[in-house]
Amino acid sequence: MNSKSIECNSFQAFLESLPKENFWESFEIYQWKGIRFHPFILQSTIALSTEFVPRDDDIILASSLKVGTTWLKALCLSINNGADQENEDILTKGSPHLFVPTIESMVFVPNSDSVLSGMASPRLLHTHL
Repeated sequence: MNSKSIECNSFQAFLESLPKENFWESFEIYQWKGIRFHPFILQSTIALSTEFVPRDDDIILASSLKVGTTWLKALCLSINNGADQENEDILTKGSPHLFVPTIESMVFVPNSDSVLSGMASPRLLHTHL
């Protein structure tokens, strides 16, 4: 299933075909491949699994929510960029989130393919999945 071809109606029909339950009486979550997802995250996950093309030298950081993702990104970014005196610390230029993209949030961004393919190797990427 290609996410770019998933229209709202067909995705809604797909959701309705999945087992679902109420999450804290706030919203419905759907089970797909043994994991429960919020609908937006499920759509993003399907897109990631069908459209993302990894490279052999990609570095993918995986972290759960609220476990120090910013710190993890900052450490790995610093290690990956080296610590020589000639290079300015990249973290003085902005948040680690600017330099280590979360791939599942990029799949619906216009031209995200060109952003990812234009990144120099090794690509430092992140996922919460």
